[in-house]
Amino acid sequence: MDIIATSRPAPPGAGSLVDSAVEIAGRLGLAGRLSARPASVVDLALATGTHRPSLHRLLRALACVRLVDEVEPGVFALARGGGEGQDASSGPARSAFPMFGPDSLLYSVRTGQPAVRQLTVGPVFDFIASDPAASAMLAAFTSAATERVAPALVASAGLARFGTVIDVGGGAGTLIKHILRASPATTRGVVFDTAGSAPAAVAELSQDPGLAGRWEVRAGDFFDSVPPGGDAYLLKSVLHDWDDDTAARILRNCRSAMATGSRLIIFEPVLPLIAAWSPDHLPAVLSDLICLVMTDGGRERTETGFRDLLAAAGFGTVTVSAVPGSSHFHRVEAVPVR
Repeated sequence: MDIIATSRPAPPGAGSLVDSAVEIAGRLGLAGRLSARPASVVDLALATGTHRPSLHRLLRALACVRLVDEVEPGVFALARGGGEGQDASSGPARSAFPMFGPDSLLYSVRTGQPAVRQLTVGPVFDFIASDPAASAMLAAFTSAATERVAPALVASAGLARFGTVIDVGGGAGTLIKHILRASPATTRGVVFDTAGSAPAAVAELSQDPGLAGRWEVRAGDFFDSVPPGGDAYLLKSVLHDWDDDTAARILRNCRSAMATGSRLIIFEPVLPLIAAWSPDHLPAVLSDLICLVMTDGGRERTETGFRDLLAAAGFGTVTVSAVPGSSHFHRVEAVPVR
């Protein structure tokens, strides 16, 4: 799921999501609890009756808008001026996306469960797969988001060094389209996604006669296996939809398909180890809150989180770098350990 669709400074509806986070801080009385001294997330969660990891995610977002400071990992202090008005909301925050409103976000912070389950009952991606209208809406949204950021991603990755590129979870084929256009040395681009995504990918790639004979659309389930034969395997905005165990399963399937010399390239936000006020960090931490509300265990990860996840899935020699021209995407590249 492509959570962040714009390049600067945050996703559509982000202003309302920030408002929701601030309103929740007021409802939980965080300013009063931090007025005397810094407090750990453990203590704050006990005092507010919230889910500790989810409260940490909220506090990280509040730090990025300068309401609190993370003075050391998991310990927060009230930022200078951060207490003004925070224990009394001036009115309910409203969002163009109801699931990102304060009630839904507070539900997830209290329980650690995705608020979207109150509407879908089952996991959100099962619901989307069962609803043609929802599937079409998500496909259109993610394709448009990829269209905007693809030139920066392609330029950052040096994909001309790879003859065959397989985009795992490649949706409508937008990223492969940009790769093949930008890199004549890439002779084959494969879009691998569910059978339901295949018609859109075929339609997208067929529109450019200059790409004829260089692309293929393959249907399957990346939880079961990934096609072999790629020099590079791409995962864009895939892993943050899933918890660590599920993400590691996808990564292990990629590793099993990879030959010696193949590379794995992940395009996702990377969270700061310690949250601090920064417009550059805000899109990633807001995306993380959306993952909290919308997915079963999905999350944005720190660089350490990516390294640990990749090591557990059998990868080494990991490099992490920001993507120039994007406010939130990083490129995480890894080599399979044999």
